[in-house]
Amino acid sequence: MYAQQQMSAGRCHAIVPGASTRFTILPGRGRVVRKIVCAAAPVESPSMPTPRFEPDEPSTKAFPYPLPMDGAQKTLSGIPLPLFYPALAAFVGAAGFAGSLFGRALPVDPEAKDVSSYGVAAVVGAGAVAACVQAKKKRDSVAVVELYNTLVDLDDPSNLTPQMVSDVGSKYGLNMQRDEVDGLRKIYGQFLESVIPSGETQLRGDEADRVRALKDALGLSDEDAAPAHIDVARRLYRQGFETKDRQQQFEQRKAFQRLVYVSQLVYGDQKAAFLLPWRRHFNLTEAQLFVARRDNAKAIFRARFEAKGGDLLAERHFLRELRDEQLAIKMMDESAEEVVREAARKHVEGQLTKAMEAIRATGKNKDLATMMASVSHVLDYSRRLDKYAQEEDLIPGLGHVSITGGPLAEPTKAREVKDVYKAYLEEQLNRDNEFSSSLEADARDLQTILGLAAREAQVLQDEVAAKLYKKLLREEVTSRRIDEAESPASVLQQLCDRVKFSPEAALDLHRQLYKQKLAQLIDKGRLSEQDQADLARIRRVLCLPEAVVKKVSRETSGKVLEEALSDIFMMGAKPVSESDLASIAKLAEDLAIDPDVAMEVMTAVTRERFRSFVQAAQKERNDRKAFAASIKKMVQFNALVVTPLLERIKGMDKAKKELADLMMKAMEEAKKEGATPEMQAAAAEKAKEEQLKQVQKAIQANRGEFGEEERKGQKEVTLKDDLEPKTRADIYKNYLMYTMAGDVVELPVGGMIRKKNNNMARQAEMARLSQLGELLGMNQMEVAAAHQDLAEEAYKSQATEVMRSGPMSEEKAQYLEDMRTQLGISKEAGDKVLKNVRSEIYGTSAALEDGGRWTLDKIMDVTSQGGSIEGLVEEVTRRNIFRKELERRVTDGSGDLDADFVLKKLPEVLVLEQRKVAMVIKEIVSSRKRMLLVQAVSQQRQKRTNEVVTSLQNLLSCTRALPEAGPMSWTDREELKDLYALFCDKEDSAAKQTELAAVLGLSEEDAVSIRTGAASEGAESGKRSSSARDEEDEFF
Repeated sequence: MYAQQQMSAGRCHAIVPGASTRFTILPGRGRVVRKIVCAAAPVESPSMPTPRFEPDEPSTKAFPYPLPMDGAQKTLSGIPLPLFYPALAAFVGAAGFAGSLFGRALPVDPEAKDVSSYGVAAVVGAGAVAACVQAKKKRDSVAVVELYNTLVDLDDPSNLTPQMVSDVGSKYGLNMQRDEVDGLRKIYGQFLESVIPSGETQLRGDEADRVRALKDALGLSDEDAAPAHIDVARRLYRQGFETKDRQQQFEQRKAFQRLVYVSQLVYGDQKAAFLLPWRRHFNLTEAQLFVARRDNAKAIFRARFEAKGGDLLAERHFLRELRDEQLAIKMMDESAEEVVREAARKHVEGQLTKAMEAIRATGKNKDLATMMASVSHVLDYSRRLDKYAQEEDLIPGLGHVSITGGPLAEPTKAREVKDVYKAYLEEQLNRDNEFSSSLEADARDLQTILGLAAREAQVLQDEVAAKLYKKLLREEVTSRRIDEAESPASVLQQLCDRVKFSPEAALDLHRQLYKQKLAQLIDKGRLSEQDQADLARIRRVLCLPEAVVKKVSRETSGKVLEEALSDIFMMGAKPVSESDLASIAKLAEDLAIDPDVAMEVMTAVTRERFRSFVQAAQKERNDRKAFAASIKKMVQFNALVVTPLLERIKGMDKAKKELADLMMKAMEEAKKEGATPEMQAAAAEKAKEEQLKQVQKAIQANRGEFGEEERKGQKEVTLKDDLEPKTRADIYKNYLMYTMAGDVVELPVGGMIRKKNNNMARQAEMARLSQLGELLGMNQMEVAAAHQDLAEEAYKSQATEVMRSGPMSEEKAQYLEDMRTQLGISKEAGDKVLKNVRSEIYGTSAALEDGGRWTLDKIMDVTSQGGSIEGLVEEVTRRNIFRKELERRVTDGSGDLDADFVLKKLPEVLVLEQRKVAMVIKEIVSSRKRMLLVQAVSQQRQKRTNEVVTSLQNLLSCTRALPEAGPMSWTDREELKDLYALFCDKEDSAAKQTELAAVLGLSEEDAVSIRTGAASEGAESGKRSSSARDEEDEFF
């Protein structure tokens, strides 16, 4: 008997071996269609009408409808087994007797009647025996049909018992496992195929138990049942190739994988590897089999986990049940760990989301109690799972929970995650008033859960600890308990230990507090003795090192001194009056500026002024006279301005000051006592002489003469660390060349004459040259090297002129040798110079140079005078000048790019084609615009306010240079609004605000709302800062 049902194709086939009729049962159509097929042995067709089934709806059972039996099967199955074999014997005997009678009745010789009788009886008997054998087979086939119909009556075929199978076999005198093993295997295969779901339907997990139960009930051995698995797999595999629908192919492939997994559970790993050779039959790899088992086991486990609520409870019995489920479906530990960790992460994410919502709320809706409860639950949950991780009988994957890999680990949620960490620590510190060991453990565990880096967590922890530390420190300072302590350092250390605040961070906080207090006192303009005593107390109780105190003084009072010095320096290289010197001394005295700090400020301001002189000189390096004038001003500035100020600041002029004070006191006493006319006249004359000296110094400075004061210029503040050695050497050599050549006077007719300096003037220039070397920070070796280089350049110039005048002669060679001796150049250096000159003249072509470097300023001067540079400057140079100017204007951070000048006027001045101009603009600006927006968002996330405004200003400049039809795109519109609010807070220009709103794609309503909010927030920020200053005043 053969019984097969193909549920995946939507129809059921019932085929009875030995019959010529195949019934195709179509559940969806409710009818049975009879088809003639080739039977294993010829059997007459049943004369009874074909049965018809008309069910109301399709059935999803493995054995939906009973198999019909023909008349012969019904007749034979109705004969009891005790009567069946006697009936067959009687039938054979009757057939033999009838054959004998028929043989005797044949018209043959009487002598042959016995022979014919026996012969016919034997033939008829043999036919009867053959008919009995066929009847036996026909009756045996009914056993499989009856077993099949028995399964139809059962709600679940897996409920079949071995007794039922045995009863059917006993009824027909068969051993089903021996005589009808093929029929049992086909019934088993039909049930196996029915329990494998197709499409999106997942396995439930009980399929293997049901298949195993039916197999045991049928009495099939593993070896007998294994071919059924291969046959079902072949049908599923073949169906995937027979269809062109990709979805159906995918469904059949999934069904095939599910069959592999269920078969693995039915037989176990070892037997499945031997009895089910998937790799040989279907050309599969071990990796494919591994994926099939892993994915289906994971799907079943997830389904059962969702059936339990979908929430991973931190309870031992629940975790034990999950472990049992894992072992039952033979799920690998790695897959179980993945599912468990994901479930634990989702549980924690739910609690953290509640905490974030509580923190995000404003006003009365802000519920810190809910936040604390949620975070505490998360910590307890993680610790319980970590405790259970040590027990081997529980589900794998337990341990500390982390949100890494989940939605809360996205960069957009980083700020809220940090806010949860910070808010929990702040609230807990406010409750405990100390950073206890338990809180430290909570912070460590919460850091692991939130996936914060060690550096990030430490920064947040320091911020929270700083608030509590400042609060406790205020109590110690205002109550003066720290003053009464034997060691303020020990008190501060105790506070640091109490709040787990690092000493380095505490020192930085102390520095800020001291700086704030000093700034408040400096605003008064003068530090009284009480103020200085208060500052000394602060330095003592806060244990501020001297270096830190000097640094704070440099940042506060040093700024005031720097502004005063800058005002004096702005007057140029003119003698400093006594009143200015006195004001600087008084300022240093009133602000109690440390001499070292004052010297540091003086050095910084002086070096900056020296650099400005050098920059001015370098701009005029092609005009030696203008270059020398800038250098002279620097040397005079050093002697007339820097030196007296430096002496006053260092206290070197202290004796002179004391003498002047005594004279002033004497004059005042004389006035009180009544001075004589002679004394008054002498005093007036002395004042007149002093005034005359100041006027003479000013006149000398204006003329550029080297006065007596210049010879006393200071040598401590130099440009040694500000300029490269090569730059310093070039400056020195250029001025040396000027000193050697003297001034040049241009004549009206285009000629020029060189002024001849007398010995005194030459000595003055040499003395000034010496001063220049000292200001540049050049040592004797560097000065000598500069002189040597200059001598070699002069020798090279002379050698070039000689060689260009014609072939070398003995007189020319002697002239060059005498020149080398006069310039003090060694023989080796002279030969090297001659070799280079000879190579340049005779070995290479002469190159013509324009003698200067074209800049935009020079080009603008030429065009302003009506000239054109098209024939003077190459196009490459003009294009590079345009490129540099454009880059400078779009990166200056001002946002004031003049589009008309850059896009129209400048290309016209540089005589550039618009096509090439457009290419340069696109190359520089196109990619920079997107980069500036990304950079601004990144800087805004890092709270670098000034840099954000600079990036947005540059974005405006780029947009003007290369306008676009629409606004720039960005996924998070809230970040764009934050950028715009920050820009409106820092930029007052309404035009720029409107322009930026259009660039960012903000509507008019949003832009107006943000601008209004920025203005009100700025006012509120001013109030908060004022309140914070009032609060800090309570420290001291």
